[in-house]
Amino acid sequence: MIRRAKCKALLLAKSDAGISVENLRRYDEYWHMDCDIRQLSWRTIKNRKFTINQLLQFLESKGYDQCGLLELKQYFSYLSSGHEDPNGRWRNAHLIKRVRPCTVQTYYITLRTFFRYLEAEWVIEASPVESIKLPVCRPDQIFLHSTIVDDVWQISYSTGGGIDCRWN
Repeated sequence: MIRRAKCKALLLAKSDAGISVENLRRYDEYWHMDCDIRQLSWRTIKNRKFTINQLLQFLESKGYDQCGLLELKQYFSYLSSGHEDPNGRWRNAHLIKRVRPCTVQTYYITLRTFFRYLEAEWVIEASPVESIKLPVCRPDQIFLHSTIVDDVWQISYSTGGGIDCRWN
């Protein structure tokens, strides 16, 4: 048990070292070239570019020059709560709705893949993403758009206050 705790502490120390934002940007380009060489679909490459660009935008907006465990945890937290910012998520006033949990999980999987690439290329000793648990994506976590809820309420109100939900 003590050995396991020491190994975990060592991994955490290595994964927290991080990578500079400048190197992150450079190796992002190498990663996309690797994706091209391996003949991944254009859609996969496009989504990977988008995800890394969002991370870089977040790091730069916060003034970070490194990306390690703490910065990634803050990034995932921002994905879940960025819509609460008065300027909207990514400083876009139209992005004021909460992202779906499956979206956060997709970002996580893409970043885990990228940091594993960095590890395989000997750029970093250990991936900081490995120290973060996979976000939960349950099929029952569906967010109804407010107009749908309003429509259902209007139908209920106009029909005398009740919708018959029995299975007949």
